[in-house]
Amino acid sequence: MTKNAKGRNLVSRPYVPKSMKPRSSWVGIPGARHIPAADDPVFPHFTTIVADWTQAGVEMTDELMAVAVQLAATQVARAKERAAAEARQGERYAALADAAPPPGTYGDAPDGVVYYIRRGRYVKIGTTTQLRNRMRDLLPDEVLAVEPGSYKLEGELHQRFAGLRLHPSCEYFLLDNELQAHIDQVLERVGPPPSGLSQFKDFGPQVA
Repeated sequence: MTKNAKGRNLVSRPYVPKSMKPRSSWVGIPGARHIPAADDPVFPHFTTIVADWTQAGVEMTDELMAVAVQLAATQVARAKERAAAEARQGERYAALADAAPPPGTYGDAPDGVVYYIRRGRYVKIGTTTQLRNRMRDLLPDEVLAVEPGSYKLEGELHQRFAGLRLHPSCEYFLLDNELQAHIDQVLERVGPPPSGLSQFKDFGPQVA
């Protein structure tokens, strides 16, 4: 038990926070000098931390109040870091989505293209007339090859590699030596796929 300036006894008691409690009413509470101002961004986090500790039966002391402020400040700093990271990622995504590629670069011709993309150990063989937008939807680990063609070529490839198909209802095939050899032939015939198409994988979950 401590005494104030007038010699009166001050009784230590657990702190029960009130979010907008005036600072003047903290007098007599252990660690009151550490309490942030009500308009400080740290204050809501601080009150939550102290409320949790109090509910758990922890009696607040000067030292614990100081620790609570430090934890609250850390939470605020991390929240700012997360918000900044999300903003940067959003800017990167917008830059990729809005960039104007040269005509035909991304298979945006009416006749379309057949693409081979890898997700983990499997390859999706599909067709599209908007390759760049399609890659943004599929988020591939890697774009292996792209060749001119449409649904007819896609159907022929699905039938040719039917034994490697992951499931009859999907377009994913196990990447074995036979399929890899075919992809290598496509690369020899038409060259490498357009660059930048795998960058969209940074914005979605990955498949092992």
